[in-house]
Amino acid sequence: MSQPSQDQPKKLYVTHRLKERGAAVWAMLERGGYVYVSGAAGKMPRDVLAALEEVVAEHGEMPVADAKQWVRRAETARRIQVETWA
Repeated sequence: MSQPSQDQPKKLYVTHRLKERGAAVWAMLERGGYVYVSGAAGKMPRDVLAALEEVVAEHGEMPVADAKQWVRRAETARRIQVETWA
């Protein structure tokens, strides 16, 4: 069983994992995959979307502005969905 990120010497978040596995995340997205983000409201949703934008820019080999638009279009198409709570 893995430990929660806060119980480890170095905090580990989903944003770290997205970037570490960026090539695989991009390949999945490019093939029409979906991303579901669920958790506490606050900075987390924004940080996850920013990490996705970085992954799309780097591995999709596109400018950051185009990557941001790509992520927004995926959200509009409901391929990226965020559900949070307070």
